[in-house]
Amino acid sequence: VSQSRYLPEEEAKEAASNKAKKDKEQAETLLDRFRAALLDEAAQTTAFQPPEFLIHNFLLASSVGTLGGHAGAGKSTWLVHLCRCLNRGLPLAMLYGKDGSRREIEHGVPRKTGNCVVITAEDPQGIANRLRSWDLFHDTEGEMKASSPYQTYVFRVVPGMTDPVQLAALRTLLKEVKPVLVGVDTLGAMLSETTRGSRNADNVENNNVAITALYNTAGELCRDISTTMIFTHHPSKASEPLS
Repeated sequence: VSQSRYLPEEEAKEAASNKAKKDKEQAETLLDRFRAALLDEAAQTTAFQPPEFLIHNFLLASSVGTLGGHAGAGKSTWLVHLCRCLNRGLPLAMLYGKDGSRREIEHGVPRKTGNCVVITAEDPQGIANRLRSWDLFHDTEGEMKASSPYQTYVFRVVPGMTDPVQLAALRTLLKEVKPVLVGVDTLGAMLSETTRGSRNADNVENNNVAITALYNTAGELCRDISTTMIFTHHPSKASEPLS
């Protein structure tokens, strides 16, 4: 009776000892891993990869970004201007002197030129009108258009990017067009399409799960086809503009 009484206690001590030993071994293994992950400054210099810019010191290549602003702030117009500058190899802005001289702003100079795509189902004609207006103002004689092989496409469908079939079709289409920039006008429209028919379809702007999934998918797509994606976004809270 006495032996059976103390057996569970001895087993518990042995189990605790084994667990402590196992924990110590795991901690030592983890410590080795942590040491290998700790980079001193010499290792940091060796591992450093300079960023590649689409617009110098302003917009990274193969990245995802958001252009936010109130309604009427000019988000779509700015997106069109960005596309045209990438089509034509023009700086985003110039500095003008009182004597009429002008010079480029270094951080606004494109590092690549190429085709662009604007994805919009809300106002495709509005985007087309802005592109035409840009041409009439900046390229009255059509000389820049004639000398550039690139253009901006208006894509009148907003795909659900987290749907594998739609994503595969979009990837194939973009590989054919080879855009340096894809503008999505707007983030809300793509979020709505991405969550269509799901339990997360309501209040998509504040749906962190849907937003994270969309941006992760967009990032993978951009890295895969070497393009940059910009979402225009009109933030709101309880249907009222944010101040």
